[in-house]
Amino acid sequence: MPAPTAVLQLAMAKTGRMAMGFYIPNAAITALTSSSFTAPRFFLNGMFSNNTYQGWGVWRPSAASAADYFRHISSIAPSTGVVTVDASWADTTSTSEDIYILPPGISPDMIVDCLSNSLRYGYFPNLEPVSMKPVGTGIADAGMQNTATSAYSTYGTVTFTKHGTANSENVFRGINAGKIVTTAVTSGVYQQYAIGEGERVIVHNLSMLSAGTSSQLELYDGSNVIGTTSEHSQRKWMYMRRRETMTDGKTTLTVRQLGEGSSDTVYLNGVFVVTEGTRQMILDTRWDTAYKAEMGLKYVQFRGQDQDGDVFDAFGAEMIDVPRHLYDIDIETPGANPTRLQFHDGIEEYLRYPIYIHGRRAFSDLYSVTIADVATSVPINTDLWDALFRLEYFSKGDVRSVYSDWALDLGRAQGDAAAASARQIVRGPSRKHTYSSWGRV
Repeated sequence: MPAPTAVLQLAMAKTGRMAMGFYIPNAAITALTSSSFTAPRFFLNGMFSNNTYQGWGVWRPSAASAADYFRHISSIAPSTGVVTVDASWADTTSTSEDIYILPPGISPDMIVDCLSNSLRYGYFPNLEPVSMKPVGTGIADAGMQNTATSAYSTYGTVTFTKHGTANSENVFRGINAGKIVTTAVTSGVYQQYAIGEGERVIVHNLSMLSAGTSSQLELYDGSNVIGTTSEHSQRKWMYMRRRETMTDGKTTLTVRQLGEGSSDTVYLNGVFVVTEGTRQMILDTRWDTAYKAEMGLKYVQFRGQDQDGDVFDAFGAEMIDVPRHLYDIDIETPGANPTRLQFHDGIEEYLRYPIYIHGRRAFSDLYSVTIADVATSVPINTDLWDALFRLEYFSKGDVRSVYSDWALDLGRAQGDAAAASARQIVRGPSRKHTYSSWGRV
């Protein structure tokens, strides 16, 4: 998981000073005052003159204030390695920060824009629950992959946050899990869905009880709970399922994810809401190209259940391809809802199970780089991001106008990007079935 600064340092080392500049590690900075810094290892050189680096930029991305981020070199003292800048700094503390020297015409904002924009071209395999879009929300966040919690409303007395710690057993699939912490009985989060009266609805969730009494899945029609609330008290990931008929005269279904006790901690990793008659499913707007969605649908085949028949061990389940002839990916770009799934006859067998869309997701959906934060790591392959960053950088007109060898470096970046992309894992989690006259093998 490289930080943007680590990618920049790698790119600088590959391209040279005239192309992108160079960085000075903190260990090489022996002094920092309001108008200068000293780095003998880089600037103490008898072959330099006072104006060797005049006009080059001095970027301090870790400075305490944005006002101190960027200066220009006025002169250097080759006999001591002292570099004088054109305007004073307020922050003169340099305990751990590195300094970046940029060629004339290159600004920190250009570097940051290229680091951030290049994430649009880096993709990772991603699984997202296939679920109806809730009423009144643009993003369903059915897989809990957004850092925001705004797609869910709270019920009772509860705090709801997102949990995405690396190597955590509290996330089963994807990037994050929702974390429900109750301080009163039967509290949690909910979403509402437009369901026709008398329509048959199938709801699954994926949850784990970390502390307390039990995790619950409850359906509510605005007046009463529909059917029997599903629950489990397992300290492991479990799928729960409800199959109910919408109450006559009711058209809004509330799906609640609850902790039963007054001090429960429940992790939620997926919500799946469909109707038995579903033939079209509008996807979240981020599925805006066929490339992102074309890896297919996977259904979760259960291998065991509890005595009530509606709770299943997630670790005992198998993810299997939904036959491709049972659905199409319908792209309508531009459009308010650019992507949808078109189901065909025979899909009913698979709607009884949780279904994931297995696609590609751009890192830019989840991460960005700003001038105020170039230290937060992004879980992208370092070599891939470095190549994509250089592609973006040497494609900019501002860079081409000040660096004559941009075409050579652009070609190298293209080759490096192709090589790095070829090394990325693109296969999915499911096994494909083959068919013969004897049936499925």
